[in-house]
Amino acid sequence: METRREERIGQLLQELKRSDKLHLKDAAALLGVSEMTIRRDLNNHSAPVVLLGGYIVLEPRSASHYLLSDQKSRLVEEKRRAAKLAATLVEPDQTLFFDCGTTTPWIIEAIDNEIPFTAVCYSLNTFLALKEKPHCRAFL
Repeated sequence: METRREERIGQLLQELKRSDKLHLKDAAALLGVSEMTIRRDLNNHSAPVVLLGGYIVLEPRSASHYLLSDQKSRLVEEKRRAAKLAATLVEPDQTLFFDCGTTTPWIIEAIDNEIPFTAVCYSLNTFLALKEKPHCRAFL
């Protein structure tokens, strides 16, 4: 049987799925309890959320981590559309920096092969994708 404390923490977790932080005052209003009740709830070290500077956030050790392998196959069509749009902004002889991420390969692929450009990146997979572009000078 779930305790009221566990129910409140569950509600806070649900709210943190929509936002990365929640002010203590807003959390108290949302749950219909005092700020002190929330402080007591979170004082237990096993809570998956913590209070930092007046904001409730996910406990860093319990927060899920971004896994590139999981993200590669998510929202592929949206990534392709965004990549095509981004690629239209590339002009001849520009120098571009490519960060890492799962949309980056789609952007590189969408850049017209006839456009000469210089690219700077820091990940090997991005560098290798850039080397496939015939008119790209790539720096790792």
